[in-house]
Amino acid sequence: MIARENLDEEKLAPFGITDADLEELEAKETEYAKKVIPSLIAESINKKKYSKCESLCQEYLSKYGNDKNVSLFLALALAGQGKIEDGLLLAKDILEKNPNDNDAQRAFSVLQQLTSRGQ
Repeated sequence: MIARENLDEEKLAPFGITDADLEELEAKETEYAKKVIPSLIAESINKKKYSKCESLCQEYLSKYGNDKNVSLFLALALAGQGKIEDGLLLAKDILEKNPNDNDAQRAFSVLQQLTSRGQ
């Protein structure tokens, strides 16, 4: 992402780059990141790279706010690292907010089974 505070507008002016251009570029970067990061998250879960997945989820959620699917991936990533109770609590919270959501129900059920097995 562009760190606009590090850009010197006087140095950019000769190139015809305006503040509006930077805002447009930031919006495009955000749109792109919102599409790409979830794919990277899913890929890291599929490859069982749970720590990487957790980091990507945390980064996404801190930058772009709450996202149910990213939060569910985070719950699974936590469980994959042995933090099953943390994952279960997060999945339970998501399920309470989305009681009819199949993905939330499935994630909660899987994590609940892991907890009952003592894994």
